[in-house]
Amino acid sequence: MKSDALTDKFNSRFLNVGLKAKLLIAISPVIILLGFLTALFVYIELTNTLNHQLEHHNLIITKNLSANATDLILTQNILKLQNLIDDMQKNEEDIAYIYIISSKGKVLAHTFQDGFPAGLKGINTPAPGQACSSKLLDTENGYIREFAVRLFKDLGTAHVGISESRIRKTISQALWAIIFITLLFLGIGIFAINIIASNVLKPVKMLSIGAKAIESGNYGYRVDVKANDETGALAAAFNNMASELQASIANLKQEIMVRLKSEFALRQSEEKYRSLVDCTSDSIYLVDADHKYLFINKQHLLRLGLSEEQYTNKAYSDFHSPEETELFIQKADSVFKSGESLQYEYKSFRDGKCFIQTISPVRDFNNKTTSVTVISKDITMLKQAEEKLYSMSITDELTGLYNRRGFLALSEQQLKLANREDKKMFLMSADLDFLKIINDTVGHQRGDMAIINTANILKDTFRESDIVARIGGDEFVVLGVDTPDTNIEILAERLRENLNTHNHKANEPLGELSLSYGFTIYDPKQPRSIDELLSEADGLMYQHKRRTR
Repeated sequence: MKSDALTDKFNSRFLNVGLKAKLLIAISPVIILLGFLTALFVYIELTNTLNHQLEHHNLIITKNLSANATDLILTQNILKLQNLIDDMQKNEEDIAYIYIISSKGKVLAHTFQDGFPAGLKGINTPAPGQACSSKLLDTENGYIREFAVRLFKDLGTAHVGISESRIRKTISQALWAIIFITLLFLGIGIFAINIIASNVLKPVKMLSIGAKAIESGNYGYRVDVKANDETGALAAAFNNMASELQASIANLKQEIMVRLKSEFALRQSEEKYRSLVDCTSDSIYLVDADHKYLFINKQHLLRLGLSEEQYTNKAYSDFHSPEETELFIQKADSVFKSGESLQYEYKSFRDGKCFIQTISPVRDFNNKTTSVTVISKDITMLKQAEEKLYSMSITDELTGLYNRRGFLALSEQQLKLANREDKKMFLMSADLDFLKIINDTVGHQRGDMAIINTANILKDTFRESDIVARIGGDEFVVLGVDTPDTNIEILAERLRENLNTHNHKANEPLGELSLSYGFTIYDPKQPRSIDELLSEADGLMYQHKRRTR
């Protein structure tokens, strides 16, 4: 746990330092380690090499000493033997001392100025069967490697002590040279890192500054790096990205402004539309594909007797009769399917009012009809006016009977019905006699009264289902359906009786009425037009007129 905490702490501090420091932290230990390993390797190799060479050199010296000393020992020439070892010590600066011991253990000669050390004899003696031996001695004058070689015929041993001071000094100097070179390389490495960091990290630092500038909103900031390497390419890519970002943000700002303006305009439009929708006297509502209300204006809420909260998630069928719902669903589904507006008239089951209803599609961005707008305009008064105008257009104003237009329209319908049901009809044409005399003698007002009385007589004579009309000044026609031929005489007799009844009540001769009439029968098996029937009935009427005068 402790090691993990230390590792986390190191990582935290390492991440918080600059890139240059990270490079130094990463590379410096490598250089130092390489220098240390190099120094260690050189030290070991140099020490081994020098020791090997020293041992070989000293062995040669010792053997030469042994060969030269043998003759002198055999001849008992101790003085010359002493001179020999003195000369050898003078000629070899690394020789610390030389001494020769006889086979009996007597020191025959030595180079010690202060006398032969008591503890030195016997410290390094070749083992039996061994020609030579060596041993490293730690003395007051430093380390000395002593070599011992047996003399010829075991006359004794020759001992040479070689000082290792010069070798160790050489090794130490070499080691310090390596340390110096290592430190030099370390310095050169740090210098190189600084130079590389300055050239490599400067663009990176500039890119970092640029990123922070863009982060703070300065989208026009550009990095000025002119290198032709990867950092230059990175800087160019950064500048391109910044340019694209600046352009995108500018476009985004423009789109936002356009959208804000559009939303403001839409909000104003919606407010105006809602104001218009709520102020109009028309019923306006919006329903979805499931025929549920999405919106109802105030006029329609008032007509339904609802509040705005009451129609939420409610369907058309919740407020209308099954018959009205069936008709509406049929019309609305047709608009959903075709995508085209539809207009039709209908009479409300609720209050009997007449409406012209317009159903229009509402499309989404994919041009799919998602709902329909319904506008219901109250045309009750218009329909009443139309009916009144129509009635006036087909009614004789003086008598209240159908006029020529009304008679022709209704007679054509009756003619088609008779043909379809194979029923006979009769048509009577009648004239009011002496109307001109009445108008000229007692005035048009009395003439109008005669016309009105004639119309009343005709209405009393014929059935309500028969079409009675005044088609001219003194001309009347009657069209009856499903009348056998024998009924014509009955109708004619009834007409005469009604005329006589009226004339008996008249107070003066000019108040009496006289009608000339003629009847004709229409048989579907022998079809004829209304004009042909009128022509035939007129002919019979004129025949009757001539007979009665």
